[in-house]
Order: sequence, then C-alpha cells, then structure tokens
Amino acid sequence: MKPTGERLGALRRAYRARGARRGASDMAYSLYLAALMTPLVAFPILRAVVLALAAPPSLAALVGPSSVAAVGAALGLTLAGLVWLGALYGPVNLEPAFVRLLADTDLPHHRALVRPFVTKAAIAVAALLAAAVLFGGVFMGAGVAGLGGAVRFMALCAVFAVVGAVTWLAGQAASPRVAGLVGGLLTVLTVLGLAVPAVGAVLPWDWVAVAWPPAATSFALSDVALVLLAFVAVGAARPLLDLLRSARLAEDAARWRAVGTAALSGDVAHALGGLRARPSVGRRWRAVRGGPSAALFLVRDLVGAARTPVRLAVGVVSLVVAVVLLAVATSLPTGWVLAAFGAALAYLALGALTDGFRHATDAAVAPPLYGYTTPALFIRHGLAPLAVALVSTAVGVGAAAVLGVGVRVLPVCAVLVLVVLIRAFDSAKGPLPVLLLTPMPSPFGDLSSLNVSLWQADAFLIALVTGALAVAAAPGSPVDLLVLTGVVAGVLVIGLRRRLGRL
Repeated sequence: MKPTGERLGALRRAYRARGARRGASDMAYSLYLAALMTPLVAFPILRAVVLALAAPPSLAALVGPSSVAAVGAALGLTLAGLVWLGALYGPVNLEPAFVRLLADTDLPHHRALVRPFVTKAAIAVAALLAAAVLFGGVFMGAGVAGLGGAVRFMALCAVFAVVGAVTWLAGQAASPRVAGLVGGLLTVLTVLGLAVPAVGAVLPWDWVAVAWPPAATSFALSDVALVLLAFVAVGAARPLLDLLRSARLAEDAARWRAVGTAALSGDVAHALGGLRARPSVGRRWRAVRGGPSAALFLVRDLVGAARTPVRLAVGVVSLVVAVVLLAVATSLPTGWVLAAFGAALAYLALGALTDGFRHATDAAVAPPLYGYTTPALFIRHGLAPLAVALVSTAVGVGAAAVLGVGVRVLPVCAVLVLVVLIRAFDSAKGPLPVLLLTPMPSPFGDLSSLNVSLWQADAFLIALVTGALAVAAAPGSPVDLLVLTGVVAGVLVIGLRRRLGRL
C-alpha cells in the first residue's frame, strides 16, 4: 500500500482535475471585483471605524481603568462562542465528495483532515490578529502606547487565537451537549473572573487583557504560560481530529451544501431554518398551562425556547453583550457607531426567542383555530422576548455600572423594544419578489444580486439604523427619543400589516 502522503496527494490532484473547478478567468474576475470594491467600500468603513475609535471620548473609554476587565471578558466570551460555533459549524467542514474521499477511508483523520483545519484556523487567527492590529495602530497613532506595548498585545492575541482555533475544533469533536456545557462553563468562568480579580488572574483570556495598551512592554510570567498553553492546544489538535466521526462530517457537509444552495437562490429564510437547532431536552415539560392568556403564551414560548438550551444560552449571552454595548454607547459622543452594532447583535440574539412570531404569521394565513386575532397573537408572542430583554437589560446595565460607565437606561430600553418589533416585522416577509431578479448590468457585473441581498437583510439593516438613531437622540430631551421610538414603531406596525395582507 502506498504511504499516506502519496495517497492524499493523488486524491487532491484528482479532485483539482475535475471539470467543475474554477478557471483562471473566474479568479481574475474575482480579483477585479476585489480591486474595485476595496477602495469604494472597505476603506471608507475602516477609516470611519478608526476615526471613531481615535476620538478623545472613545479613546478615554478604551484606556480607562475598566478597559482591561472588559477586554478579558470579551476574549472569554469569544472562547465560549467558539465552542458553541464548533457544534454548529466546525473548522473541518468539507465538501460531500471530500468526506467520502478523506474521512470514509482508512486514512488517519489527523493526516487526512489537517489541511482544512489549518486553513480555517489560519482565518480565525488572522481575524483576531487584524482586530489587535487595528486597536494597536489606533493607540500608537494617538500616542497612548508605544511600539513595544502594541507588539506585545498583538503577539499575545495571535497566541490566544491559536488556542481559540483548537477550542473551535474541540466544539466540533465533542457532542452538542458536551459543547454546550463547556461553552456555558467558560461563560461562567468569564463572569466570575470579571467579578473576582483573583480568579481572573489564572484565566488565559485575562493573561492577554493585562497587555492591553498602554501597558508596560516588559514580558510577564503569564505570557510564558499562554505560550505553553498554545503548545498544549496544538498538541491536542491531533487526537481531536481523530475524534471526528465521518458520519457527522457527512451530515454537516450535506446540511451546509443545502444551506448554501438555498442562500445563493435568495431563500435565506429557508437556509437559516436548516441551521436551526432541534429540540434536545424537555420533551416531558408541560408547555401549555392554565391561567391568563398572557401567562399561558409567556410560559409556552419560554419552554419552547428552553428545549434548545444551547441556542437559548447563546441568545441570552449575546443579548446581555448587546445591552452592554448599547449602555456604553449612550455615554460616548460618537456612540451611535457602537450602538448600531449593539442593536444588530440584539436582533440576532432575539432569534432564539421569537419563534412565536413565525407561528403568528402562519396562523394569519390559515383558518382561525386558536380563538385569537392575528394582532392578539403577535402581542402575546412578543411577551417572552420582551421579558428576556428586560432581564438582560438589568444584567447588562449592572455590568456596565460595574465597569464604571455612565448609562442612560431609556435609550437601551427603546432600542430593545424596537428590535422586538423588527423581529415581528421580519417574520412576515414572505417569498422573494420575482421583480428583484431583473438583470441590472453595470461595470461591476449584474447588480440584481445586490437588490436581493438588500431585501433579505432589510430587518438587519433597520436594526442597525434604529440603534444608531436612538442613541444619537439620547443626549437631547427624552421627548425626542420617545417621539422617534413611536414613529419607528408605527412604521414597523404598518409594514407588518401590509406584509400580512400580501401573504
């Protein structure tokens, strides 16, 4: 039998020789588009972010006394998120053909699957390193950090990213239940380290946070410990690759192929539905109870969300983070940029609690079976996300207060209420209008896909703009904010009724 290296090389050469592979003209066109879009889109966005971060109020918050704790918490939650992400989409995600060629044979997984893992790991490391370079460059440009301190922080971020990449692989190798528990444990440790500094001193993400510029350039013992941890993580990658089961790889490959096909055809709702977690616990829980209708719907929706515990946990944690972002944004003169990201994160997080809106939409076009009108169903299904948003607001505002950030609660509450309405508005979107597929020739190619993308992402974009407007109106009179909230809410309700009328 040929050596493993020769067999892998023969398989890859055969796959590259297939007729469906991209040719040189396709690659040249992709490079042409990248060369056109980078100065038009990427550079203005990057410049706006740098200017917002370099503004004196933003810079003062970034280097304030609570900034080290905030950076450590962000890195810890990132590590927990990577574990949860691995259960949904791992770094070893192959084409269905490659699963049969590489994972369904007698080839050892640590040899056959190492290349796709290293490729995805390099992307993860590059993403975190790019963020570190961005902040390091801002600090150096503002004169609050020297070259040595910035380089030390970037290097530690790169080492921590290696640990994160292996953690991502561990989430894929473990069962979904174990990955959910590990992610929850990392989240608890992050919160505990934020509250108890003695605990944070032994956590890897805090080893990176202590180098947050403008820290001293001298190396610490924690730097050596983080490098040793990275070596241990790299060594653990081999047994983790061997733990990957070919059956699960084939299932993931088929699912992501179907999701990709649906997304490219414009049916993003169907694509996201294919990724929605299936109920894993609580089959014997009683979801329908007696009492007032408001309490009945609240319990029913909360029980339904709790039957997918990992999805619910990720949603609640993300919602708390979104509240912290919104709370911090209310204290910054240029906080509307941060508020836009916070509102968008809140929109994504509430997806775990707004399945009831889809039920109300389905009931609107079906014969009346429940004894409730369509508006009554939407109002009652909105109680669960509003209740969780209220609790998350209390936790997030408390966390912001611990970090020493002044908070305006009214803008945060207004944004969360509007985001719940945006979720209801999005639930009644319906099928893609055929008119949007009309070709639109341009020097950049056919721009009809841009219309489709804007139509698919309309709710997400509305959340971005709503968060920015609400926080921008916060420094003025509360009446201005209330008027803005009422106008946006009215427009969303009218849009929801029109969409329901077209179904």
